[in-house]
Amino acid sequence: MTHAEKCPVCGGTGTVDTTVVAGHPVKLSRSCHGCDGKGWVVVTELPEPEPPPVVMPRRDQPGTPMWYKEPTTGDPPPPRTEFYCGDRPPVPGAS
Repeated sequence: MTHAEKCPVCGGTGTVDTTVVAGHPVKLSRSCHGCDGKGWVVVTELPEPEPPPVVMPRRDQPGTPMWYKEPTTGDPPPPRTEFYCGDRPPVPGAS
């Protein structure tokens, strides 16, 4: 999509005033090089990039954390009362 904006070089006038000093200062008015004297420029808007898709890791893929569990359907599991590290069961009698 494109739209028009005021030229940032000349401020929308289409001309640029320059002062030439060669013995005596002389003011010259030239056509703007940014907008070719029109006073406006065409700006093209770039579309927003789409975010990358979210890929959930799977247990059988290397580098998947041990705590990751495949999503399931149905009732949620009961709350855990025992916590342990890795795949080792808790030590009986330890607290």
